[in-house]
Amino acid sequence: MVNQWMRNHGGYDYIPDPLKPMDPRFHPLAQPGHNGVVYRPSIFRYFFKIHPRIRMPVFFMFYLGATRELISFTYPWGPRDENNVRVPYDDPEYFRPWFLRTMGSNSNSYYARRLYKDVQDRRMAEARRQGLIAE
Repeated sequence: MVNQWMRNHGGYDYIPDPLKPMDPRFHPLAQPGHNGVVYRPSIFRYFFKIHPRIRMPVFFMFYLGATRELISFTYPWGPRDENNVRVPYDDPEYFRPWFLRTMGSNSNSYYARRLYKDVQDRRMAEARRQGLIAE
C-alpha cells in the first residue's frame, strides 16, 4: 500500500518497478521505492503512515510515559537512605513548608493539586482567628 501523503507531497515512497531505470540522484541501495521498515508486517506499520510532524511528538510523549511507568514498576517504594530508613520527603510536616515557600514564589506546579485546599483552609482559619474576615 502506498503512503498517499508522501506521494502527493513530493515524497519518494513509491512501489518499485524492477524494470524502471535507477534514479541517478540516489545511491543504488537507497533508491526510492518500497521501504522494508515501513511496510514490514508489525504493530508499528501504521505508525509510519502518520506525518512526521505529528508522529515524532507522539512517539516522544509515548517514550516519556513508558519510561516513567518502567521506573515506577522497577522502584515502587519511596526513597530510602543508606540505613534502609524511609526518607520522609512527602510527609505533611516536611512537605508543607516547602509547599508554602514555592506557593509564595508562585512556582507551585506539581503538588498544588494535593495541598491547595488544605493550605487555603488553614489560611482562612487563621484569618478568621485574627478577625480579618467575617465568620
